Amino acid sequence: MLKNMMLAIKVPQIKQLESIYRRCQKLLKNERVKFYPFDDLVLILRYLPDFDAEFISEINRIVAPIITSYKPFTLQIQGIDIYPYKILPKVLWFRVGENQPLRQMVKEIDTKLVEFGFEPEFFDFYPHITFARIRKVQDTRKIDQLEKLFASFKPIEFTADQVILYENIEIQKSIVHKVRNRFKLQL
Repeated sequence: MLKNMMLAIKVPQIKQLESIYRRCQKLLKNERVKFYPFDDLVLILRYLPDFDAEFISEINRIVAPIITSYKPFTLQIQGIDIYPYKILPKVLWFRVGENQPLRQMVKEIDTKLVEFGFEPEFFDFYPHITFARIRKVQDTRKIDQLEKLFASFKPIEFTADQVILYENIEIQKSIVHKVRNRFKLQL
């Protein structure tokens, strides 16, 4: 059976971040925007699309020594971005600042997964936390208001101390993340 999975860092429940998230929801409440549940937000390190379920133990064997060789590190959420651009926005995400241990971990994981048989990532790793998909915004002034909200964003820090292997399961046109394994960073 084919599975869609991902390696990710769960975003902790931070009041300041939730406040910004809720303000975005309120601003866009009458628009066609799908917000991901706040308590399900993750920083995706690597998608593992369409692979046979019998290889989950192999994925665990491959990534565990890499992840557990790292000490916990601090990540900084630095702002909000609209992608691809203001004229025709499709995605809202929290931008995560550059972090060398994170970048090195992702590079090592990707190298080992490619050796195992996964396709290399098409895009360079850009650390971000997607929190909404935009279908359509009727009132384009709201995009300007979002940008003002973004300008007032103060950096938010959190510690990454584990990476989670999630299985993405579609239930009634919604994706549920089922935890398949947790890899604790070295303490």
